[in-house]
Amino acid sequence: ASKLATGDPAFNWMLGGRNILYKMGKLFLEKGWHGQASRMLDREIERATALEELESLWYALVRCHRETGDYDKAIEFILSLLPNHPDNPLLHLILGECHMEKRNYTNATASLRRAIALQPKMNWVHFSLGKCLYMTGDYRGAIEVLDRNLVVCSDRKSHFHSWYFKAMAYHSLGQRDESMRCLDQARAFSEFFGIEEISEERAFLLELGDDLTEATVTNSSLR
Repeated sequence: ASKLATGDPAFNWMLGGRNILYKMGKLFLEKGWHGQASRMLDREIERATALEELESLWYALVRCHRETGDYDKAIEFILSLLPNHPDNPLLHLILGECHMEKRNYTNATASLRRAIALQPKMNWVHFSLGKCLYMTGDYRGAIEVLDRNLVVCSDRKSHFHSWYFKAMAYHSLGQRDESMRCLDQARAFSEFFGIEEISEERAFLLELGDDLTEATVTNSSLR
């Protein structure tokens, strides 16, 4: 596989397989072998032509960098593509998410709003923007954007996180009952609740403490 990725002529016959480098890169990525995955994906990008194929490769390569915490390299890669693809919503989404993970919320918000303008129904973009607004203290703005995610996007996990962040935003606004109602909506996603929480959500549960236990008992009795 390494010889194939580096262009050893003895292995060029394998390139006849459709998306073989992409498939192998994804396999290495799933196993956590990010260096090998990056080499595979880089070479496949060089020979890919269709935009749909390129977008999958871009996303996978950025994922390699994000999983190793190298957000600067991911941002550098995306910025190198934008001059030739200035109106590609996926690039603006993943650029915004990389800025968000670096806590550069100003740049993140600008990129995510650009992605929404280009493709309003793209999964995750509204949630990511809502998270940025929440993290900068714009709780009402965050709730509005998260509500939009619940209406226009189809990804269930993004709905789960949207209800969570709505609960957190309402809690920050001092609206306890509305916060608990939203948290109960998040709890309804039983395949994710207690398993898929991100750090901000886990911190929120710890902050609730006894309030969460009380709310759980109350909600159970109402049912």
